[in-house]
Amino acid sequence: MSLQKTLTDIIKSSKEDPKDVFQKLVKLQEETGELADAALRRSGLKNPKNKTIEQLDEAVLEEIADVIMIVTALLPHFDFKIQDLTRALEFKYDKWQSKFDKYPKWKSNLERYREYQIGTENGYNQES
Repeated sequence: MSLQKTLTDIIKSSKEDPKDVFQKLVKLQEETGELADAALRRSGLKNPKNKTIEQLDEAVLEEIADVIMIVTALLPHFDFKIQDLTRALEFKYDKWQSKFDKYPKWKSNLERYREYQIGTENGYNQES
């Protein structure tokens, strides 16, 4: 199934959801907390609870999906459609990308950090 179809299905389902916008915002806060927790475990900054790298990766991915679902479910509350979200994402992406062009030192530091992460398996020590 394509991302476009999945997002459209989420919007359709969310219109039948009895939760109001504020309840969904609370759910979004909960899900972002769970994403942060999963990312901390994956990075080794929080106890990984004896999970493998693959399990930790899957947990992060599932939490990202939860956040995207809730954000998408908010669209109908404001009468937005997928096309509105796409336009806003493209605009924000262009702004975000322009930061790399404006700040070459920042980009260089980010690349060095990513190389460090790869060299240390994102800071996760399997022996601990």
